[in-house]
Amino acid sequence: MSPGRVLEVTTNIGCRLQCSYCPQSTVTGAYREAAALRGTAVGASVRTMTRELFAAYIETVPSSVHVHFSGFSEPFHAGDCLDMIRIAHRRGHPTAVFTTADRMTHEQVKPLADIPFKRFLVHLPDNGGEMRKKVTADYVSLLTSLASSGISNLQFHTIGIPHPAIAAELGRMPSTRRVHSRAGNVDLSATTVGTAFSATEIAERNGHTSLICRKDRIFANVLLPNGDVQLCCMDYGLEHKLGNLGTQTYQEIVEGPGFQRIMAMLADPDSTILCRRCEYGLPGAYRHR
Repeated sequence: MSPGRVLEVTTNIGCRLQCSYCPQSTVTGAYREAAALRGTAVGASVRTMTRELFAAYIETVPSSVHVHFSGFSEPFHAGDCLDMIRIAHRRGHPTAVFTTADRMTHEQVKPLADIPFKRFLVHLPDNGGEMRKKVTADYVSLLTSLASSGISNLQFHTIGIPHPAIAAELGRMPSTRRVHSRAGNVDLSATTVGTAFSATEIAERNGHTSLICRKDRIFANVLLPNGDVQLCCMDYGLEHKLGNLGTQTYQEIVEGPGFQRIMAMLADPDSTILCRRCEYGLPGAYRHR
């Protein structure tokens, strides 16, 4: 089993924020289609992960695997998010959270401060409205509580120009004007932010060659509420399913035919793997791991 593996947890499908650079319609549509192919309805119990489902899914995941609450949606849109974070911590997983703090409550702040996070990153609204969280007095108050909470490795950042009400309260913070196209899943022409490489540049670099991921995201797989495990955080179209933690062990998934198929596609210069459209894809070859 490869060292440095990560399991990114998507606690729910269908983020209400609908930020301009996040392809929510793509992932919700793909999730709905996958459910239809299985002959199952996509109800609330499947669209949102519960503490019971999460505990069952990670039962076979080694404690050496890092667990990140991030994935394809806002983690705290699942009502059991705090409980799931606690479960991951109790099981010994190095744990990180990537959140907008949307639907996080003031009551959750103190319990979060008791967990030794490797990283707790809060993505804040910008002045251009690309990140579509409404900035209210209560939200600013929550951010102030987070800032003074003592949460380990807490960071704030903004994509675009920081919202003035938040900047006035929290001061200067890291910001970027660059986002990912999510392997071509985002139409960046509709946003005021861009990406480091054009689709043409990526196609020229990654076409007809074996590939590696410069961030090794193929070892950072995404768990969905129904137990499916997808290739990485760029796979909003759910193109590359590796397995399902509801019916398989973690080892069966990361060493099984789904992952071996990914390695074969990376080595095949003519494959249609999504990495060909991704900013993280680079020409190269993986050794056997």
